[in-house]
Amino acid sequence: MKTVECKKSLHAVVGSLEAVLNFLEVQGVDRIRMRGLRRSMDRKDYTGVMDLAQEYVEQMDWSYLLSASSMTVSPATTSFSYSSFGREINVNAIVHLFESAWECLCQYMNGLYSEVFKSCHTLRKDRSTLHRRSASQAEIKRGMELLTDLAERCTCSRKGIILVRIWEKRLLSHQRKLSSEGAANAERSERRD
Repeated sequence: MKTVECKKSLHAVVGSLEAVLNFLEVQGVDRIRMRGLRRSMDRKDYTGVMDLAQEYVEQMDWSYLLSASSMTVSPATTSFSYSSFGREINVNAIVHLFESAWECLCQYMNGLYSEVFKSCHTLRKDRSTLHRRSASQAEIKRGMELLTDLAERCTCSRKGIILVRIWEKRLLSHQRKLSSEGAANAERSERRD
C-alpha cells in the first residue's frame, strides 16, 4: 500500500507531466510522438516520458537558437523568449517547467524506493526470524528485482535533473552571447546615426 506522501508525489508527477505534454502539444510536436508519450503515461512509464519530452524540447529550442532574429531579451527581468508560430515563449519558464517535473519525478521515485526497501527488509527479516509468516524465496527475489528497477529509475530521475540544469546553462550562455551581440549591433547603429 502506498503511503500518503507517495500518493501526493504521484499526483504532483502526473500534473507536472501533463503540463509538459500540453506544452509540447501546443508547440507543435507531431501527433505520432504525442500519442507515444500519452501511451507511456498510461503505462506509468513516467521516466521514459520525461526522457523523450526533454529530448523533444531540446531539439525544438536549438532550432530557435539558430535564429537570433526571433529572440527578444528583457534585461529588466533577465529573461529571454522566442517567437514561435506567433506565440511568445519564455525560455526560463520552459526550463522551470522541465526542472520541476524532473524534481517531482525524483521525489516520487525516492518515496517508492523507500517503501519497497522497507518491504524487502521486512520480508527478509520475517524469513530469518520466522515470526509472522514465512516469506517465500520468490517473494524476496521479486522484491529485490523491483528494488533494483526503482534504483535505476531514481538514478535516471537524478540524471534528468542534472541534464536539464546543463541545458539551462547552455541556454543562458547563448542568451548572454546574443545579448552582447545585440548590444554591439545597437551601439554600431547609434554611431552611424
